[in-house]
Amino acid sequence: ANPAGYIVPTAAGGRKGRPRLLLDREQLVFLVNHGFTAADIARVMGISRSTVCRRLREWNIVMQAYANMDDNELDRTILEVKASFPDAGYRMTDGLLRARGIVVQRHRLRLALARVDPVGVAERWASAIRRRTYNVRGPNQL
Repeated sequence: ANPAGYIVPTAAGGRKGRPRLLLDREQLVFLVNHGFTAADIARVMGISRSTVCRRLREWNIVMQAYANMDDNELDRTILEVKASFPDAGYRMTDGLLRARGIVVQRHRLRLALARVDPVGVAERWASAIRRRTYNVRGPNQL
């Protein structure tokens, strides 16, 4: 049933109930450190996502922590990125930061871009597509 072909061994104990899966802590840490989500890990190992999440909690393994940097350091890093890619918007800047191993919250990135490149942010907003406003009698009346 597992498309990956990997089968997690189970413990042969004298306890009642379903045998406990013998997950390797180092393997779990390796997958987490390489950016795998709990769902990805579950799919690769052929186990449920809830089992992965439970073992992560039991072993105090944190999935993905945001970068622990203050606003000034974030601004300097974004300036470095913008030096190479001056027209980069929000999404591209986010991807370029992630490529450097820096993960920040979306609202922090938007605020930092507004501080670092207010003209670029305004230009991108000015070129946004204007959507039509429809006025109909009820839902699905178009």
